Amino acid sequence: MSRRDTIWKWVFYTAGVFLLLLLQGLVLDHISLLHVHPYLPPVMVAVLAMFEGAYGGMGVALAMGLLFDLTQPGLIPCFHILAFLLAALAAAAVANYLITPGLLCSWGWRRWSSQMGCKFC
Repeated sequence: MSRRDTIWKWVFYTAGVFLLLLLQGLVLDHISLLHVHPYLPPVMVAVLAMFEGAYGGMGVALAMGLLFDLTQPGLIPCFHILAFLLAALAAAAVANYLITPGLLCSWGWRRWSSQMGCKFC
């Protein structure tokens, strides 16, 4: 991936985070189902950590955690940073485990990957 593509990728990630912050503050905080409010930012951190790997995911988790700690009220100081770091760590570990070639081949993905042109195995 070229440097320009990397910059645009992170610009789109940042725009998505700000849109999610806006959606969370304006819409999702006012919706309640059995007195529980939907909270999607850890899901976004987990998805980005699965795409970017452990180091990129931890960077996203730290940045988003700091942003949400500064803009969202919380009971515990640094709650968002810790929650996002744990979500990113778990997602990166799951993604690393699922992309292991031995695991994919043991599930019968060898035939599927040869048909699709993928070279996992």
